[in-house]
Amino acid sequence: MPYELELLRSIQKWGGHPSGKPWGDWPAGLIERMTTAGAVFDTVQTYQKMPDHKRAEWMQDNPARAEIILRLWGFYDDDNQDNN
Repeated sequence: MPYELELLRSIQKWGGHPSGKPWGDWPAGLIERMTTAGAVFDTVQTYQKMPDHKRAEWMQDNPARAEIILRLWGFYDDDNQDNN
């Protein structure tokens, strides 16, 4: 599991950074990386637990999360995306 995801889960469980540092003392970009790791993890977990017959509708209803799945599965092409 990536460090950022482990740290995010620890913070969620214990209510703060394990070292006790205030968030202003954390390395630059760490909060953003933790947020991204958590969003990707939660999206994949949701998708994998979902019955197959519900996935297409879920992807239509959640385009940002669907993009995560498509990128991870290698079906998203930045050069050919629809810019509507």
